[in-house]
Amino acid sequence: MKTFELGLKEESWWSVFFHGKGIPVLISQDLLRKKGLGQVDLCFFKKEDGVVSLQVVEVKSPSRPVLSRKQRRRLLGTCSFLSKVFNISSKLLVKARD
Repeated sequence: MKTFELGLKEESWWSVFFHGKGIPVLISQDLLRKKGLGQVDLCFFKKEDGVVSLQVVEVKSPSRPVLSRKQRRRLLGTCSFLSKVFNISSKLLVKARD
């Protein structure tokens, strides 16, 4: 299987896992690119103890489960931007299956 196909398969698996835990949010990749922010693999609203937050998930390959500094900075910028748009806190999660 090609790397791209493996990535889509991994993202699909995590999508089922996370979107069952909250309300999925579709974020425009074009808008984020225009603002110089990191693109979102998965995003959803989660309610915990009566408080709603935004969870931003970056799916990584098990062979390379770490974000570069540049990617982490862009994704944290995305979290900050989305927090302002939705007026709620956000959290960045980095996930890779073993």
